[in-house]
Amino acid sequence: MHPANRTHRPSTSFVGTACEDTTMIVPCGSCSHKLWWVDREVDGWMVRIHFDGEETSETYAEQVTHCPGCGTPLDRKTLKAASPFVSRH
Repeated sequence: MHPANRTHRPSTSFVGTACEDTTMIVPCGSCSHKLWWVDREVDGWMVRIHFDGEETSETYAEQVTHCPGCGTPLDRKTLKAASPFVSRH
């Protein structure tokens, strides 16, 4: 099972708001550590939440703000989608 399906539930984080999720798998641009993000629209605002996608990592499937492999801050400028996997919930 993909970590997004196991650990992330749209109704638990933003109860009572309209939201739509997009999940994207992406490697870190600095060290290629596997990550994934969830783009979510909440009341007209786009929110991006990053997770560790490296199954052997100590922080696997946990929300992260920096790459667990190299410490690079995770934001829209440092990561670009590299996987065709896109899931709309």
